[in-house]
Amino acid sequence: MSTIVAVKKTKGVQYVSIVEVTSIKVNGVKKQKQKTIKSLGPLDKLLEKDPDALTKLRKEYQTPTLKYREQRADLVEKHIKGIDITQADLQRKTVSISLNYGLWALKPLWDNVLTLKRHIYYIQNNKSSVQFDVNAVLSYLTFLKVVDPKSQFKAFNHQTKFLCSPLKDIGLHDLYRALGFAHKFKDEIFIYIHNRICDNFNRSMTMVFYDCTNCYFESPYDDKQLLERKVINYIKAQKLNDGMSLKEFEEYINSQEFSDAFTTKFNEAIDDGEQLVRMHGLSKEHRFDLPLISVALVIDDKGIPIDFEIFAGNTSEYKTLPVLIEQMKSKYDIKTAVVVADRGLNSLGNLLNLLDHKLGFIVAQKVTALSSELESQMLDLKSYTKTSAQDTNIQASDVSFIDCQCSASLSLKLLIIMSLFNGFSAILLLTLTALFLSPF
Repeated sequence: MSTIVAVKKTKGVQYVSIVEVTSIKVNGVKKQKQKTIKSLGPLDKLLEKDPDALTKLRKEYQTPTLKYREQRADLVEKHIKGIDITQADLQRKTVSISLNYGLWALKPLWDNVLTLKRHIYYIQNNKSSVQFDVNAVLSYLTFLKVVDPKSQFKAFNHQTKFLCSPLKDIGLHDLYRALGFAHKFKDEIFIYIHNRICDNFNRSMTMVFYDCTNCYFESPYDDKQLLERKVINYIKAQKLNDGMSLKEFEEYINSQEFSDAFTTKFNEAIDDGEQLVRMHGLSKEHRFDLPLISVALVIDDKGIPIDFEIFAGNTSEYKTLPVLIEQMKSKYDIKTAVVVADRGLNSLGNLLNLLDHKLGFIVAQKVTALSSELESQMLDLKSYTKTSAQDTNIQASDVSFIDCQCSASLSLKLLIIMSLFNGFSAILLLTLTALFLSPF
């Protein structure tokens, strides 16, 4: 519930009133209920008595949240200008002078090591018409993911808890526009970051780790269903505007003419760039009732992210690997590398694809998914040829190799690492190309 100062025009005269606004739900839909709690008369008469009457009223009846943010902002200004905080300030229970400065510990890495501030300014000035400080928004959101992860909306509302107001003079709509900027120039920014990491930290791309997960959205509809509803509403508005009644439209929906018009408009929307990303699929959190997106991430051998890609929630994990590998080779000029992935991405098609790109691989293998003959052979330790850990540079109790022919063109090695811990034995089974055994 909040209180606002409303100015409404009635018969050409503007009247001022104090209105109480309450959020309610009607049939599951959020709506606002307004109740006038005080009428203050015509606006012109109020302004005759006091030209600042409207400003004073709005300040008096502003929401507690806005008051709190203004109080915090005042304190920040005092810190910056070096003005001593009075004893009265210290005794105010609604305001804390504790201001977080964790963002500033990360700023030198952003500005000086990665030099992202300079590069983002370059992109903004030469390739974009955006007027607000994009670097301030992107750096703030990135730092916040490290020190105190929040949604974009909460990040905006918590800005006054940090020293020097990192988003000063930037509105919430600008924050969301900055995300659009980051999406548009994602590839350019990521390539620039990669080059800076290579220059400063000698990044090696000889081994990359790949994984894919999914995230769900609290939405009753996926993107396809939302687009279908949008197209139906568009056609409905057109027909009603042409004089068709609601009853006639309900009958029209079942006609072939509607079906053809719907298909045409739907395909036009897809051609114009409408993306169907939030889709129902196999949820790793078992939320099959909600739409998902798939997120594929590649990191280097030090655990630092290299790149990521978003796929539709109904995309199979197997299909994400070839797409991202193709992009990675092109963007980062990868010649040879070993790709490490879990068994969820282990398929003959993916392994052949990696070999076609002259890449090696290490992938986990589910023993029970293989033939009983090969499974028996793999679990029979007498069939292994022992190779010492010292010879392969792997710190393990036992390391063994066994050959496996999966197809006429694909010869693999199964790497068996055995270890003993508190009397229990464990076997780690990996599949890799013989061509790329040298790194071990």
